[in-house]
Amino acid sequence: MKLSKYYIPALSLLTLLSGCSSNNIKTFRADPLVKHDLPISSFGKIHITNVSMPEGDTNSIMCRAVGNIYLPEKMTYSVYIKEAFKKTLLVLDKYAEATEEGHKLNIQLDKVTFDTLAGEWIIDAKVSVDGKPSIVVNSVSQYGTAYIAETACRNTAEAFDIAAGAFVKKVLTTPEVLKDLR
Repeated sequence: MKLSKYYIPALSLLTLLSGCSSNNIKTFRADPLVKHDLPISSFGKIHITNVSMPEGDTNSIMCRAVGNIYLPEKMTYSVYIKEAFKKTLLVLDKYAEATEEGHKLNIQLDKVTFDTLAGEWIIDAKVSVDGKPSIVVNSVSQYGTAYIAETACRNTAEAFDIAAGAFVKKVLTTPEVLKDLR
């Protein structure tokens, strides 16, 4: 009887640990075709002053109790989004290295999360240009999902770079933001 007292918890722990996995988000690469998707003649150069996330700005999010989804190089979500903006603006030839060279863009990320059942990445933020009042920008990017948790989490990790690019496009095509960037 003593053996079963230890055997069942040990077997349960082994089963739980054997089901864990982690997934990694790819490094963001700007799509060279973004020049055709954005009204680049409608705005000037942009300096990304700050991208912040007051709550939950980590380098990973737990996915369906299967394991974490990790950002590359242990960066946080705010750093990843800032890199996405910088790389996209470089492709567009609209990136200003210094604050005096262009408009000052400040982004406060309110939510960066996903729903593996719906197959969605959700990025919500407040965007301010040149210190003007903030504009709320909400972005939802859909991707393929799966019933099996490990596959769904892998799909989620693989879709974040696309979701970050879609968020950048959404910010740069929001009429109120475009008006402030002229």
